[in-house]
Amino acid sequence: MKVTVKLFATARETLGTNEIEIAVTDPATVGALRVAIAERYPQLSSLVERSLFAIDANYARDEDPLADATEVACILPVSGG
Repeated sequence: MKVTVKLFATARETLGTNEIEIAVTDPATVGALRVAIAERYPQLSSLVERSLFAIDANYARDEDPLADATEVACILPVSGG
């Protein structure tokens, strides 16, 4: 199954694109997507493990299922003051 992931901030700058397409094997969950992104793009692994994901503008948990052709947003942690 293929999932489109929207990238923001550092992830977008690191890869030079605002979205990527990732293949996820069954059972396709947000957690499996997190692992697939880290494996395909090791330079994002530390960011992805701390990021939130959203499906259809709703925050998702690692155990939430994904459907084929789902669009997911990867929301990186922010810091500042």
